[in-house]
Amino acid sequence: PRCARCARLGTHWCGDCRRGVATVPVAVCPSCGLPNPDAKGCQDCRRHPPAYDAARAAFRYSARLRPVIVTLKYRPNAGLAWTLAQQLARTLERQAWQPELVVPVPLAADRLEERGFNQAELLARPLARLANLPLSSKALVRTRATPKQVGRTFAARQRNMQGAFEAQMDLVRDRRVLLVDDVMTTGATLNAAAAALKTAGSARVQALTVARATL
Repeated sequence: PRCARCARLGTHWCGDCRRGVATVPVAVCPSCGLPNPDAKGCQDCRRHPPAYDAARAAFRYSARLRPVIVTLKYRPNAGLAWTLAQQLARTLERQAWQPELVVPVPLAADRLEERGFNQAELLARPLARLANLPLSSKALVRTRATPKQVGRTFAARQRNMQGAFEAQMDLVRDRRVLLVDDVMTTGATLNAAAAALKTAGSARVQALTVARATL
C-alpha cells in the first residue's frame, strides 16, 4: 500500500499526512454538525430543520484531505476504506446515538456501473463490523440519476436531490439508521436520503461522514 496523499510505502494514509488534517470541533450544531457553541443549533437548522436527526464528521474537508477523498471515491481501495472506517468508528463512539442498522448512501445505477463500486459502501462495511452492527445496501435505493453537485448553490443542491431516493419499508421501519457517506457539504444528499428513510418509517436517522466541508 501507499499513502493516498504522499505515496509513502507501507500505509494507506500515513501518520504525518493524517496529523495535518483538522478534526471537527466538539462544539457543533446538534443537527448539522457545523461548529456552533449554541446548544439550540445553528440558525439554518432552526429555520429549516433537516430530515436527519443529526450529522457528524470525523474531519474538516481541506486541500490536505482532498487526495484521500479522491482516492476513496474513484479507486476501489478497501485498505484505505478500512483506515477511514476506523476514524468513523471513533467518531461514532463519541455520540449517544445507538443505531441499529448501517446504510450507505447509494450511487445512481449509471455512476455505479461507471466506477464499479460505491465508496459509501466501501466505508460502511468495515464500519458496521467495527461497530458490531448489521449493514444493508438494499435499504436505500437511488430512484433517479442526478447531475453532479459540484459548483451548485445551496438551493440548487436541495432541488437537485429532492425525491432522488426511496427506502425499503420492511428493512428500515421503526429502526434507528446510521447513514454513511464520504463527504457532507450542504447536506442536500444526506437530507434527501434521510427524508426517504423517514417516509419509510425509520425511527431515527443519523449521518456520519469522513469529511465536513464549508467549515
